[in-house]
Amino acid sequence: MSYLGEPFKYDVCASYSHGDPKGAGTSKFKSYSQGLLRELETELKAHPTFGDKLTVFFDDHDEPGEGLDPNSALTEQLRTAMGQSAIFTVLMSDHYLRSKWCADEREYWLKNGSTLAFDHSERLSVARIWNTTEKWPSMLVDERGNPLVGTCYFDQAHVATAPWPYAWPEPDAETKDPFRRILLSQIGLIWQQIEKLKTRLDAQRRAQQDVARLSDDSGQVLYLHARSENEEIWSKTSDALTEQGFTVLPSQPEPVETDPDKALRVRNRRVETLSGCDALLLVGSNDGPAVEADLVVVGRQDRDSARALGRRILPCALLDTVGAPVATGRRTEAARRLRVDWLDCTSPPWVGKVHEWLTQKSTEARRST
Repeated sequence: MSYLGEPFKYDVCASYSHGDPKGAGTSKFKSYSQGLLRELETELKAHPTFGDKLTVFFDDHDEPGEGLDPNSALTEQLRTAMGQSAIFTVLMSDHYLRSKWCADEREYWLKNGSTLAFDHSERLSVARIWNTTEKWPSMLVDERGNPLVGTCYFDQAHVATAPWPYAWPEPDAETKDPFRRILLSQIGLIWQQIEKLKTRLDAQRRAQQDVARLSDDSGQVLYLHARSENEEIWSKTSDALTEQGFTVLPSQPEPVETDPDKALRVRNRRVETLSGCDALLLVGSNDGPAVEADLVVVGRQDRDSARALGRRILPCALLDTVGAPVATGRRTEAARRLRVDWLDCTSPPWVGKVHEWLTQKSTEARRST
């Protein structure tokens, strides 16, 4: 299992050419590339926080499951390994650019990555191990068609007379600068890519858990907001939701404080509680201006603060228990623009509409995650 977890089996995979055009089975180019990859993996796994959890794939890896299985179909193994890898590391050379195998590996990786919510450019790492004259594929160039900068392992100032990469013909654990310095520079960039991907994947997983809770038959935690002067209707609404298996918070409607300090304390408690809830429900009343204030202050401002604090989806709806004249076209349109749904709860039984609404919000959230 990779450090990043699903949908990735490998955190890093390496695509490189053996540089063996005559098919002799070995070459100095292959020895150099594999030596670089061994050092790259060793340094990657030196990270004190997540290094020992990283999985790295390249074809001749010594560890079972991180290289090719000689007893299995080659093409299928490469397709699976490249397609399930997070960071795609290229050892760039003209050998690489002319290799059909390497082109297939890029295609496998890019095709699978297109189904994920990550731009492929965020998951590329290029090690220039030899100066190139061939045209680079579109995946490895910027919007102007220029090759990606990558990390250069050779002396660009003397490439005509000394084209070999540093530590030629084979780097090892004893190899020092300039090879080691350049390698560590690339390692640092890959670490950053992994950490960014981890942060985004964890956020996606939290969102998926929130979505799953919304579609449950019951048991969701609902924040039911009403003003203290509407305690009777709040109590009836809270009882009806509780009887259907919902957990309702807070335990009573909230006072409207005129003192700024007290008002701020009320709002801070509201946001804190809201940040752990699955949805926000506003209890409508026959006081139109109060409904409008709750839409803006609670339905937008406090809800946005709670979403940021809890990193939750937190859908919001107004439970209209009054109907006309509160449910005017202007108010319902204002609610829509504030991303607050308007539920007609003027006639019982209305709790089923809350279930339907939560299921709808779950479906919409799945499409966007």
